[in-house]
Amino acid sequence: KPATALGELRKVIAEYASGDAVDEALFDMGDAFHRLHACTDARATLEALVRTQPRSPLLTRARDKLRELQRAPRGYCTS
Repeated sequence: KPATALGELRKVIAEYASGDAVDEALFDMGDAFHRLHACTDARATLEALVRTQPRSPLLTRARDKLRELQRAPRGYCTS
């Protein structure tokens, strides 16, 4: 459930800001926003991952997801 996951992922980021799970939490948040058709939030979250976690093994997947967002069909994004 993407909407429920967002609250938990925000907690992980807030409580463990310097931890090694932040990149995964950001990626999962971006994915959850994407599933909820909140493309602006998904894009911002994934861009934050790319910008703040330069050594993350999830960078390639985050960039792929950003490209997917750019190609989203008309009407898919609600924001």
